Amino acid sequence: MHKTPKNTSINTVAAAHAIAQERRNQSGFSSLQFQSSNTKSAFKPVLDGSVLKNDLKQKLAKERREERRRQQDANKEIQLLEKERRSRIRYEKQMEEKKRKLREQKEKDEQRRISAEEKRKQKLREERVYIFLAC
Repeated sequence: MHKTPKNTSINTVAAAHAIAQERRNQSGFSSLQFQSSNTKSAFKPVLDGSVLKNDLKQKLAKERREERRRQQDANKEIQLLEKERRSRIRYEKQMEEKKRKLREQKEKDEQRRISAEEKRKQKLREERVYIFLAC
């Protein structure tokens, strides 16, 4: 069986009842000593029942606080992981954008170089034609 807060509470309550029953049995007092003659009860009183009840309440409250703290810690961890994931995605997008711009800039530079080379060759051809015609 999985240990859940509800099962823990049930087990704690069962344990408290067992302790109370054991204390009743150990006390050796008859239930009649604690009852008035007019009132008859099937239950034997627990000598320190209020202490047992307070201990149980404190234990349950502590378990609730611990569970709440564990849940908060888990939520913080999830938020941190999500923040790291978003940061990593943002970084990867920035790197892709940087690579794309660099690639485009190289293509522009190459086109300029090719264009300049073509102009230079065209100018040389025109000069050769001019020189040929001039001679």
